[in-house]
Order: sequence, then structure tokens, then C-alpha cells
Amino acid sequence: MTLSINPIELKGRWDKGYALDIHTVSSKYLHDDDWGKPIFDTEYTYMGKLIHELKYKNRISAINEIMALVIPFLAETWKIHKEVNAILPMPPSRIRGMQPVFEIAKRIGEKLNIKSYTDVLYRTSNIELKGLTDDEKQKYSDGIILNREPKNKRTILLIDDLYKSGTTANAATRVLKENKNIEKVYLLTITKTRN
Repeated sequence: MTLSINPIELKGRWDKGYALDIHTVSSKYLHDDDWGKPIFDTEYTYMGKLIHELKYKNRISAINEIMALVIPFLAETWKIHKEVNAILPMPPSRIRGMQPVFEIAKRIGEKLNIKSYTDVLYRTSNIELKGLTDDEKQKYSDGIILNREPKNKRTILLIDDLYKSGTTANAATRVLKENKNIEKVYLLTITKTRN
């Protein structure tokens, strides 16, 4: 597993966006456990493994390793920090004691000296979009609202840990761009699914 990233440009309502790498290299079904849950042998990319450990094993120290690759990309390659003046994490679909995407956005903000806000975007539905039909995804993704309106002009960097279909990111971008004080919205996800 190499300590590198392979940025992938993401197309959507946002002005420009990237995923830093795919999430998994491969995933093979092995069997069902005693409760009928499928068990897979999954090979992750370096960033995919870090996100998995952060989200599902609560290894908070993974954020330091993530930042070691995220910050050079943002500051030296993309140079987005010169334009952005607010960082917003995507509203999480599941309530956790520690919200990985909030922690990632906060740390990016600290490193780039840009304020991050965890209370601007709010999800009115806690239904996960994974496994839903396109119509169902549209219905639930529209459950994202702007909880607080910006008082001044803002260029936003929207942060997510894992990009799947883009439905939620598009919905969040639409909600943001409906506000007259939001000038541009950029998207950064740490990883994306292979499909």
C-alpha cells in the first residue's frame, strides 16, 4: 500500500471537485456470518484504509495521516486555499459519537487557517442513500437545508469522507448556491467508490 493519492476530478453542480483516491481496490464475497451478514475480503487504497479505520474503528490518529496527503494537495496542487473562505462538512447520515467528516473539515480549516462550520448544512432525514433507487435518493437528498445564512460573501469548500453517487453533494451544492452570498462551491472528498 503506497502512501500516495490519485486525485479524480468529480463533475457535478459544484464549481470544481476532487476525490483524492478510490476507496477500495477490490472486494470479494467470502460467506455470510452466523447472522446472515455478508463477509467480504476487501483491499483498500491507502486513503480508503484510513477512512475505514477512522469511521468504523474510531482510530482518530488516522486524521494526522490523512492530513499529511490532503494539505499538500489543497495548498500546493489545487491551491484552493487562496480562494476559499469557509469550509463546510457534508451533514452526516448517521449519528456517531465522533463525526469523521466534522473532524476532517475542522483539521483542514486549522491547517489552512480557514474557518470551518459544522452547523451550516443540516440533514433533515437520517436515511442513508446507499442502496436506494434514484427516485428515492432524490426524495431524501432534498432533505438538506441551510441551517444558517451567511452574512457576507462566501466561497465554500465542501468536505466529505466518501463520495458514492454524488446525490448528496449535488443536493448540498444546490442548497448553497440558492443563497445570494455563496459565490462558489468546491468539493473535496477523501475517497470515492469504484462505481
